[in-house]
Amino acid sequence: MKDTVTLTIDGKEVTVPRETTILEAAKVLGIEIPTLCYHPKLQPIGSCRLCLVEIEGTEKPVTSCNTPVVEGMNVTTNSERLFKLRQEAIRFMLVNHPLDCPICDKGGECRLQDLAFEFGIKENIYHISSQATQIDYLSPLIERNNNRCVRCGRCVSICNEIQGEMAIEWVNHGFEAEILPRGGYPLNCEFCGQCIAICPVGALTNRLFK
Repeated sequence: MKDTVTLTIDGKEVTVPRETTILEAAKVLGIEIPTLCYHPKLQPIGSCRLCLVEIEGTEKPVTSCNTPVVEGMNVTTNSERLFKLRQEAIRFMLVNHPLDCPICDKGGECRLQDLAFEFGIKENIYHISSQATQIDYLSPLIERNNNRCVRCGRCVSICNEIQGEMAIEWVNHGFEAEILPRGGYPLNCEFCGQCIAICPVGALTNRLFK
């Protein structure tokens, strides 16, 4: 078995090591596929659904961040269908998300804000009954705004995979999913700050800088 795989992405041929993901292979060609939950230091989970691509011979799009390349694979990363699917994914993230960009800690450097602009989303066509702002304190040092959370899972992954603390965990599913301290409040960790640093939307912030 060869150690490399040759495939075609958007009409360009590329040869990469076996076990490479489609997303990584696209980067070799300089092709950028939008992502939010993906981070190169973490195991990909495909939760944001923004990195969807089409594979010739496959009916449904797949997440490129955790789909390995296959010999002879023909991939399309940009089409009208994919654009609309990505728009829908962003709109669902914005259902609970407050429009408080000017006062948000991530304002101006927020990945979700950039994606909304890139995909031309000026207002959300989906609405739910208004909810009270869900702000609490995971610890004396970490503030959590659950309304801003987009359920990307990056904070949980970096705490588990990189820091090895396993101090926070997922609770519930869908719109009710949230990040909580493992074992209950308050958060029991060394406060390395990695969960705050890796959050793409300002859902976790440092209380010392408020």
